[in-house]
Amino acid sequence: MLHYIQQFLKNSGCSYCQENDYTDPKENYTNWSLYIKEYEMYSSLILYHEIQKKDISFYINQNDSIKLLKKNKTIIELDFISKDDDNNLAILVPDEKYQEYYENIEKKSKNLNKNLKAFFIDKFDIIIKK
Repeated sequence: MLHYIQQFLKNSGCSYCQENDYTDPKENYTNWSLYIKEYEMYSSLILYHEIQKKDISFYINQNDSIKLLKKNKTIIELDFISKDDDNNLAILVPDEKYQEYYENIEKKSKNLNKNLKAFFIDKFDIIIKK
């Protein structure tokens, strides 16, 4: 129940809640797993932290952007457009300039994560942009 109250306050623009989201330790910005999830009508990207067992929606608000980095180089930038309420996961889409990278992801062979019901792509460090 507490989780739903925190999510409501965070998504409603509560400045205190948003401030506290960014006081998390630095390890919250490393070692994120990128997945692609196939829905009935569309597919989306998911960022999930295996150690914390949380997806990125616990740390950002809707309409925020996330840069995914490999060796300090931006690989792709994602926008948080909505939340999949059935699975409690952020629905992420690539920024327009990274559309080609996204299309290449869709073509690659991937390993299924049975818990998320999504296909693993790679691990990244992240930078959250407001």
